[in-house]
Amino acid sequence: MLTIQFSGNKRFPKKKLSIFNGITVLSFEEQRIQAAESSEVVTITIEGSAIIDDGFVGDIPLGEGAGDELLSYLESQLCDLYPENETVILQFIEELAEEYSRERGEQTDPVLQSAKRPTNKKNSLFVLLVSVGVLVVLIGAGFFFYHLQKSKSELPVDPKTAETTDSESKLKTAIEEESAQQLGEQFPKERVQIVKLLSEAQKFDKLAQYQELFPTNEGAFHLAFYEKKWAEVIKNPSADLTKETQIMLAHAYIQLGRLAEAEILNEQLKSQTLNTEILAAYKEKAILSIQKGNMKDAEEIQKKINDKDLPELIETGKTCQEMIDHYKKEKDVENQTIWLKRLESLGGDLLSNEKNE
Repeated sequence: MLTIQFSGNKRFPKKKLSIFNGITVLSFEEQRIQAAESSEVVTITIEGSAIIDDGFVGDIPLGEGAGDELLSYLESQLCDLYPENETVILQFIEELAEEYSRERGEQTDPVLQSAKRPTNKKNSLFVLLVSVGVLVVLIGAGFFFYHLQKSKSELPVDPKTAETTDSESKLKTAIEEESAQQLGEQFPKERVQIVKLLSEAQKFDKLAQYQELFPTNEGAFHLAFYEKKWAEVIKNPSADLTKETQIMLAHAYIQLGRLAEAEILNEQLKSQTLNTEILAAYKEKAILSIQKGNMKDAEEIQKKINDKDLPELIETGKTCQEMIDHYKKEKDVENQTIWLKRLESLGGDLLSNEKNE
């Protein structure tokens, strides 16, 4: 049986968890830490693989807002770095995806069931990468691939692949060492890739300089996302509309309160993380409606998301509204104001800091 175990962070349980439960815990903590505008790291150990005999160890950054941006990192980036092991890497990821999908199908939680279940292996693989938050900056990558070599025979390396890998290695080195001006001059045909690498490396100051000198739609898109200029994100005609970019777009729509558009994008992406974010946004929308006295709007949202907290808040809101109406008739301004403030503060502890301001 495949298991995940967390270490190096007191917030996480120490016992071994199933793949699905481990992913759920990881996703929850990612959302919580982002909401607190904090950052942390947790180490995961995956055991029980039939592909990698000695398992996998890696560090996961939390709360940096880069979780969804790194969804393709585990597959594409590692395959780029270790092309001779691509088959084994994909087999390992597919093994995790199938285990996640199987365990997810056994869950009875209606919120978790609200996301569509993957219908094939490719979808299962992407759901794992999206839902997980297995957004691993792999300190343990060397350890992992040592055991890949130990577990499986090496595949022949195509000379063209080796040449491409060498070129990418030079570009990544230049990202770290060269100025924005030098990057543009030395790699004139790699502008989109440079933007991607600068964004992944969280080098947004350099990206801003590079965008000023060598403007691209992709550069403007990533900078707007980093600066949380959500209206600019959704208006940017990014030419590189990858799954990763669609996830970023969906996040921007959520931040703007345009949840229907986020749901449309997620119908194809099938991201559990996005689904959780959408549900949370609907819940906040309902709470804000309650605070304004719009109980019908809150009730409609509750029908859609079936949240555990909203029924009590709605009933309490109705009571507050009745008290406000009563004191209004009595022309008792003081008590009317007291109950209005109570109504306006309902559910405030469940709102993000931004919504409370």
